[in-house]
Amino acid sequence: MKLRCLGKGGGFHFPACHILEIDGFRILLECPIDLSAIAVFSPISAVFDDANTELINAVPWYKTVTNFPISDLEASLIDVVVVSTPSGMLGLPFLARTKNFSAKVYATEVTARLGKMAMEELVEMHGEFVKVYGLEEDGCLPKWMDMVELRKLSLALKEIVMGENGEDLASWVPLYSTEDINESMKKFCVLKYAEESCYNGALILTPYASGLEIGASNWKISGLRGSVTYLTNSLFRSSHAAKFDFRSLQGNDVILFSDFSPLHENQLFQDNENLSSMPSRRISDDSIDFLESSDVDEDEKMSFLCSCVIDSVKRRGSVLIPIGQLGIMLLLLEEISKSLKSSNLQVPMFMFSPVAEEKMGYVNFIPEWLSESHRQKLFSGKPLFSHADLFEEKRLQLFPDINSSDVPMELREPCIVFCPHWSLRSGPVVHFLHLWRANKDCLLILEKGIDADLTLSPFTPLALKVLQCSFVCGITIPNISLLLNFLHPKLVAFPEDLKKVILLSKETTPSPSSFLFYTDNMTLHVPKVNDNFEAYMSMKLASQLQPRKLQQQNIAIARSGAQLSLQRGKFFLDSIPTPDKLSSRKIHWGSVDRKQLLTALEEKGIVVDHDTSSLTRDNCYNLKNVNGSSGPFQLHFSASETIITGHADETLVSIICEAIDSAADGI
Repeated sequence: MKLRCLGKGGGFHFPACHILEIDGFRILLECPIDLSAIAVFSPISAVFDDANTELINAVPWYKTVTNFPISDLEASLIDVVVVSTPSGMLGLPFLARTKNFSAKVYATEVTARLGKMAMEELVEMHGEFVKVYGLEEDGCLPKWMDMVELRKLSLALKEIVMGENGEDLASWVPLYSTEDINESMKKFCVLKYAEESCYNGALILTPYASGLEIGASNWKISGLRGSVTYLTNSLFRSSHAAKFDFRSLQGNDVILFSDFSPLHENQLFQDNENLSSMPSRRISDDSIDFLESSDVDEDEKMSFLCSCVIDSVKRRGSVLIPIGQLGIMLLLLEEISKSLKSSNLQVPMFMFSPVAEEKMGYVNFIPEWLSESHRQKLFSGKPLFSHADLFEEKRLQLFPDINSSDVPMELREPCIVFCPHWSLRSGPVVHFLHLWRANKDCLLILEKGIDADLTLSPFTPLALKVLQCSFVCGITIPNISLLLNFLHPKLVAFPEDLKKVILLSKETTPSPSSFLFYTDNMTLHVPKVNDNFEAYMSMKLASQLQPRKLQQQNIAIARSGAQLSLQRGKFFLDSIPTPDKLSSRKIHWGSVDRKQLLTALEEKGIVVDHDTSSLTRDNCYNLKNVNGSSGPFQLHFSASETIITGHADETLVSIICEAIDSAADGI
């Protein structure tokens, strides 16, 4: 098994990407786009036409993982693509439009559907740039990629565009089309949680809930020599998504730990000093309850956000929320509406997105993918999310874009607006930022992890308040060891960046000797966890066997002709419809008993002389016929083998072979 990390990503919207080679198959884990990188481009505004001279004024290109297999040859070598979240499939159409890309793509039903909406939304918003700058010529590099133009960029922008050594420049590609999206969706195999799917008879792929987002998943990949857990960003406690199903991942041989959230959320600096002093915790029911009750501070964070929103609207200021996480957006919508009602405030809420109506309608019809609290609403006859009631009460209105004909009549301030895109470079958010940027009573809520200085630079000077809030989107460092102790794998592959804190932990099961650490674009060879294959025998074949018990060992063996097949990752032995006649030649087993062999040789007329002249005289004998017409042969015994040497003599060789047949164990 081999593992190569193509990139460690950058948070919720840019998951890590890997190539996993198992049993001769190449599996691409995630196809993300680094959408934070389009901050180097200047946004378009219908209100202001003040082009930012620091940023690139052109149709954006989009940045993939640095080592992403974007060429025709590399893409054709991929057998399987595994996607865990909608963000992890945004780059899939780049592969689909290459030649000879024939991989099968695996994702949950919800991930595939929401991912398709996200790609369509991206293409629609990208069209705003095309309308202003025009279409680019196919096969030609844009002017901004010329080295003369790149040298004009600031150091911060140059690092985003080119990377430290210029290797990132090849990662930029023009955006795909709607046709590319539709073509990529044809390659999907969509699954429910815990539903197995077999690839090429050898690999079994099964998704399990990760708790991160609606439809998000971890994966179990079972091959011929063992099983791998692909462990992505996961939450033990989710207010909206189905609970993290870590119990179903217990007992797998290898864990690929791909949750980089401790790096992106600076947990290394927060927890590093305290890890060595943490008390060791044994795995018990109490520790499992502890895992499942973690992340409770998210409720407090949501309450704080709502209080900030209420404060703004009370001062007659509007609120702009370009949050990209669907679950967080739904919860904010629900909690803000409750806060408005309890404060007796009649403030309208709007949602702008080309897929807003489809997305909001879809999430109210997928109860099996939601948290237990939301599923209970179904049995009580209530909508799964509150936005259904908000629609009826006219407190929430949906529009495909800001240019919809009825927007001016409905839009009144103060108001609360949910809209894309969190990068602040395209979509309705650009319009509203220019509209409200000078109002000190307005509020902008951003996700943490975005470079706020760079992202907001086209809209300066800013008077509106900016609230940047982080949401837990992965396993916290103190919980990593507890989880691994419960899962109990044989090997764990960690990012090299986590090595120090992992080894500092007092939790020693599994032991540090079973930890492997991988780095970007370096191939990690994962040792075999199982040397042997298992095969399942049919009842019909088993009934035909006639086992014979061996003398030297407490086992019985039998000869059989069988048909070997590979089905759903397992080998099967079945009887042959018209079996061939088995060879009558004896098959030997075990070592040759010295006393029995010497006796058998003497009984067949072979003279056995103990060779006392040999350095190993206790174990060496000379053999020849009684009449002395042939020979001599030399017979040497050792602990691991029995060797007979001499000049070729068919008669003597035949007699010796008959003696071995009678003296050796076998069938």
